[in-house]
Amino acid sequence: MKQLSVIILVILLSQGCLQKKPAGTMEKYQPAIHFSPGKVWTSDAIGLVSDGSDYHLFYQFLSDSSESGKLEWGHAQSKDLIDWQHDVKIILPDGLAEVLLSTTVVDVRNTSGLGKDGKAPWVALALLHKDDNHFAGVIDFNNLALVFSLDNGQTWSKHNSKSDSTISDLQECKYPRLIWHDESGKWIMVGSRSDRVSFYSSTDLINWTFESDFGAGKGSHTGTWEYVDLFRLRVNGEDETKWVLGVSVDQGALNGGSGIQYFPGNFDGHEFEFIGEKPKWVDYGKDNYAGITCQDSANERTLFVGWMNNWQYANLIPARGWRGILTFPRELSLVKKHNEYLLNAQPARELHTVQQDKNMLEETEIEGLVEFHHDFETPTELKLNFNTSNMTQFGFAEKFGIELSNATGEKLIIGYNNLEKYFFIDRTNAGNYIESPDFKWVNYAPYVENESSMGWHLIIDGSSVELFAKNGLIVMTERIFPTEAFNSIKLFADHGKIKLTNGNISKLKSNNTNLNNIR
Repeated sequence: MKQLSVIILVILLSQGCLQKKPAGTMEKYQPAIHFSPGKVWTSDAIGLVSDGSDYHLFYQFLSDSSESGKLEWGHAQSKDLIDWQHDVKIILPDGLAEVLLSTTVVDVRNTSGLGKDGKAPWVALALLHKDDNHFAGVIDFNNLALVFSLDNGQTWSKHNSKSDSTISDLQECKYPRLIWHDESGKWIMVGSRSDRVSFYSSTDLINWTFESDFGAGKGSHTGTWEYVDLFRLRVNGEDETKWVLGVSVDQGALNGGSGIQYFPGNFDGHEFEFIGEKPKWVDYGKDNYAGITCQDSANERTLFVGWMNNWQYANLIPARGWRGILTFPRELSLVKKHNEYLLNAQPARELHTVQQDKNMLEETEIEGLVEFHHDFETPTELKLNFNTSNMTQFGFAEKFGIELSNATGEKLIIGYNNLEKYFFIDRTNAGNYIESPDFKWVNYAPYVENESSMGWHLIIDGSSVELFAKNGLIVMTERIFPTEAFNSIKLFADHGKIKLTNGNISKLKSNNTNLNNIR
């Protein structure tokens, strides 16, 4: 993420921090089913861990009471990825609170030797300040320190042994991530170094060996390479797996600003082999950055959450007592299509647990602008299936989709352009709170439709909309700030017709019972 001074500016400009209130009295734009701890500035997630029964989310924030920009650690716990207990205690040794946490893993094999009485240690890497006396004598890979917990992330301790590693370039390695690599029987650390990522290996999380670099001439280099992640996914319908390297860039994403590019390929514990010619994007919307994954072994899935924001206007988010929201958790897989490996993302299955008042939609032919649902309230889930079997024929709509609007005339348009072959989200008239030319934008996701049906899945919350189209092959995440809440949904078809085959709309009930515990 940007330098701490940038975030401190937000604190100085922010008004007092209000408590996140129970549903019905929540502050304007506050999410109901997305993670947001209610702090003035909450940065991206820095650790998502499953212990087999609960999920633990680690993050860092700046509290409103500290004009000096003091950094704090946050720890939230959930059984369903929706209802988060935000007041989980977290006890840190001297100096650790103001150190940037980078990654968290569970050392189930106790390779580090830090476990005790059968308890697997939770291990984290932290980025040190230069000349930090609080960490004198601890494991120090130039600017990295190792800390661990034996009570599921509540109490953290420094490790007081020195590493034998003498790798000079580790001081340039930002935001490192840790994974376990079965084939080599080693831990892999991957971190960004401005225009590349570097891979290191270790048998004990303490002593590290440099393996290789990746990135020269690959992917988007308009901006700086920052947060990275490395994970393995099964290919849907195939008897194979591939590795995926995710790299966040602070600028230069497809629709401008920050975003996450990904590289599918092979990894042997030493080098990463990219299979492809150009990078792909985890999300084609403007607001998904610094994403991390969690290997949820109990449910045999890979989970993903991202920071729902963009550095082009992050400091302008119109929140009075809170800032910071994560994407709804997603389940990831790969799809092999036209000899390419494409990321597939679906809302986590836990979403169905908060569905209520589901209304089924009948087959309807759409022409022009058709009122679909009036007086809807967020959070809402919407599923639509369009018949695209005749989309090359005369009379088929040139554009089609949905329009969210309010009484002031503000509207958000989500659609597919059949002439130029792309999905789009138009928020140029979706609210004027953010005075930034980079926010009032039409965002695009190229996709040539050649199948007989097109499915859309939307999650609409207080200040966000997430589109999952084509069964998760196309994902677009957008923040929205209308002056009044959108309360009307219309379907549209421009210069032709399209048939809505079926669909449904459901009210989503927030399960968050701990809102009043949030500072």
